[in-house]
Amino acid sequence: MNRRLFAVILLVSLLMVLLAISGCGSKSETTTPEQQTEETEVTETEKETEAEVLDVGETASVEDGKVSVSKVTVTNDLASPEANALLLTGEAGESTNSSQAPSAGNEFLMITFLYKNTGSDISTGVKPVDLTLEDGQGKQYSLVVTNGYGGLYNAQPIDAGKEASVTAVYEVPTGEKGLVLTFQPFGGEAVMFKIR
Repeated sequence: MNRRLFAVILLVSLLMVLLAISGCGSKSETTTPEQQTEETEVTETEKETEAEVLDVGETASVEDGKVSVSKVTVTNDLASPEANALLLTGEAGESTNSSQAPSAGNEFLMITFLYKNTGSDISTGVKPVDLTLEDGQGKQYSLVVTNGYGGLYNAQPIDAGKEASVTAVYEVPTGEKGLVLTFQPFGGEAVMFKIR
């Protein structure tokens, strides 16, 4: 009888060990149709958010601020009074821009931003490294150096609760369409603006 009891206990123990081993390693999860729908909706919403492109005049909330492209000005002369009014801040060391013409078949595109610092500390606002201008084929355009504050455009620190305008200049083919400007502060989310 002891042998029989021992054999039964051994057999049951072996079966339990085999069941435990067969259950390890393969984790079977089932998703209900509701879970699949929720996951799909979240993914589609995230894609829509990433793809949103704002128009000139629309405002986006960014970390500690709000930013918009307030206007786009086309010029063939950065020394014009209108261009200097957008580019210069009156800071020490600035001088008016000398007459500079774009290459044949090109024009200067002056993109003016309005940045409001909603944080509690001084903000750098919009910086050159935060900007990328691309056409519909992915070609990127470089900022044009001007005599404004900082050499690229009139960016200066913005006190908490204040707002300021900054203007960036790009040289692009005359009448170029499909231009999108991306503003992406270091470590922040990208905001895209349809320029034209």
